[in-house]
Amino acid sequence: MAMQVQPVSPERLVARMALAEVQEFLAELELASTSRDAARFKNLVFQLGSLELAIEMAGGPAFLEARRDSDVRIAA
Repeated sequence: MAMQVQPVSPERLVARMALAEVQEFLAELELASTSRDAARFKNLVFQLGSLELAIEMAGGPAFLEARRDSDVRIAA
């Protein structure tokens, strides 16, 4: 009996990616792509359960910059 291969969802694929791969993906989308941004993006995909929604939520570099600025204020 042949084993059927199930397609991997985009969300599961992102979850399996190394941070360096996520960084490349973010760079291709012209989003901020530091290792910290990649970790946040992976977490966002996990929390939302939707790669498309996570990309929409990221909305570009301004979103990630605003998050970074708020982290600095919280740490201060």
